[in-house]
Amino acid sequence: WTQFIEDLRNVFSELCGYCERRPRGQVDHFKPKSKFPELVYEWDNWIFSCADCNSSKQAKWPRLGYVDPCARSRQARPENYFEFDLLTGQILPQSGLSQRRSRKAWQTIYDLNLNGPHHLKNRIGRIELLTLLVLSASSDDEFQNFVDGLAAIDLELPSLTRAFFEDRGYTGGW
Repeated sequence: WTQFIEDLRNVFSELCGYCERRPRGQVDHFKPKSKFPELVYEWDNWIFSCADCNSSKQAKWPRLGYVDPCARSRQARPENYFEFDLLTGQILPQSGLSQRRSRKAWQTIYDLNLNGPHHLKNRIGRIELLTLLVLSASSDDEFQNFVDGLAAIDLELPSLTRAFFEDRGYTGGW
């Protein structure tokens, strides 16, 4: 799998599949090698990951599993599990989830340390930057260009960026 790190990096737009930061990157086996040895060489089981998320997750695999950043089913995708607190930068389970889906979301957040201080610092920094850019936009066209450009999938924290703009009533082509 290490021979495919560059291919995996490209598929993930150079972003960690869990926290959406731009790392040097590692291959994480979504379902751990120790518990699912038959999936060691399966492309669909590899996640481009930062060292922080990969080392936090390690070989853990809870009973319900984790929220899969590469879920094929629309309902199983992370955006249907998580939301952002745009004041604190925390990632939280969406309100209204079933108890099972909420537990799975909380387990993912906890085991991957997605609300660790370094993640919160990055998210709060992004929120502050976005707020400044919104305040400095001189026209609606300029503002829409900000929205479209900053919510691009290949920039860090695209999910947080989209949540920030959606919270303010703006949407783009994402």
